[in-house]
Amino acid sequence: MSNKKKVLVAMSGGVDSSITAALLLEQGYECIGAHMKLWKDPAAAPHPDTAKDVKKICQTLGIPFVLVDLTDTFKKDIVDHFVTQYRTGETPNPCIHCNRIIKFGALLQKAKELNCDYLATGHYVKLIKAQDGQIHMYSGSDPAKDQSYFLYTLTQDQLKHILFPLGDYKKTQVRKLAKKYNLPELEEKAESQDVCFYPEKTNKPFLKRHLKENVDYKPGPIKNCSGKIIGQHSGLPFYTLGQRRGLDIGGGPALYVCEIDHAKNTLIASPTPPSKAEVHLKNCNFISGKFPSSSETLKARIRHQGSLIKVKIHSGEPPDTAVVTFTDPPNAPMAGQSLVLYNGDELIGGGIMTN
Repeated sequence: MSNKKKVLVAMSGGVDSSITAALLLEQGYECIGAHMKLWKDPAAAPHPDTAKDVKKICQTLGIPFVLVDLTDTFKKDIVDHFVTQYRTGETPNPCIHCNRIIKFGALLQKAKELNCDYLATGHYVKLIKAQDGQIHMYSGSDPAKDQSYFLYTLTQDQLKHILFPLGDYKKTQVRKLAKKYNLPELEEKAESQDVCFYPEKTNKPFLKRHLKENVDYKPGPIKNCSGKIIGQHSGLPFYTLGQRRGLDIGGGPALYVCEIDHAKNTLIASPTPPSKAEVHLKNCNFISGKFPSSSETLKARIRHQGSLIKVKIHSGEPPDTAVVTFTDPPNAPMAGQSLVLYNGDELIGGGIMTN
C-alpha cells in the first residue's frame, strides 16, 4: 500500500494545470489528472477537443486520466445563471460562480469519491497554515497572474483539501518548466479566455443567441443627464455601467453609461463615469469564517486586476450581507460583480455588489 498523499489535479490542457501536476509528482504526491467536460455553446464555432489534449499530457506525465462530466450542472448553474443575471439587469462574474459550484464544489466532491486527499488547481495564489490551524490565502507572487479575486468564496473546510502549487511562481517560470517536464508544446500555448462557454471575445453575440428580442430586451433611447434623447441602444442587457465604447453616439466628448433604467428601458449617458461612496454586498464570505472588524481599514477590488481601494466594511442584516464605504469612490461599481477584500496581500473575503 502506498503512503503517498493522493491528489486529483484539475487539468484544462494548458500549461498552468499541467505544470501543477508535474510539480506535485516531483514533490512525491500520487496524482490523477481530471478534465471537466463542460457545456459549450453548440451554436458557436466548433470547440477544440481539450479532453484529448489532457489525456496525452497525462500519458506523458505517467498519471491516470479521468473525465468528469459536469455538462448538465454547468449549463444549469453557471450558463443559465449568467443569462438570467443579464436579463434582470446585473453584470455577472461566471468564473467566481464556477469556482464555487463547479471546481471547488462538484470537482472537490469527485476528489473525495476517488479517495483523494486533495484537489489541486493551477491558480496563482498561496496558502499558508498558521499555528492555530487556520489557513490563510495570499496573492500569488506574479501580480499579473494573481487569481485570488476569483477565490474569495472558499471556506476553511474546503481549503484543508486544496493545493495551489503555482503561488510562488511567475508565469514565465512556469512556461520554462514545460521543457523540463517533457511538455515543450505547452511553453508557448496561448492563454485561455476567462469565459469558456462561448468563443467570442465579447458576450454580446452569445447573449443575442440566448436572449429573445421583445421578450428579454428591446431597443430604446439613450438620454443625456438633462433627459434629451441623444441615441438609440440595442437592448439593455448588452450594456454595462461605466461603458464608454459601443454607444454609437457620434460627435462631442466621450460619454459613459451612468445609469441603466430598466423600468423605462433607457440608458443615461454622461461625460463622467459613475461612482459611488458606498455599496451593499450580498452572499458574503470571509476566509477565516469571521466578519472583519468595522474599525479596520482594508483594501478592495471591484473587478479582477482593478486598483486596490481603501474601504471599511460594516455587517448588515441578514448576516451574509454588508455595507462597504470607500475612502475614494471608484468608477462604475456594478451590481452582480464581486467586491473582494484584502489586508495587505492576504485575501479576507468578499461579496456580490447589489447597488
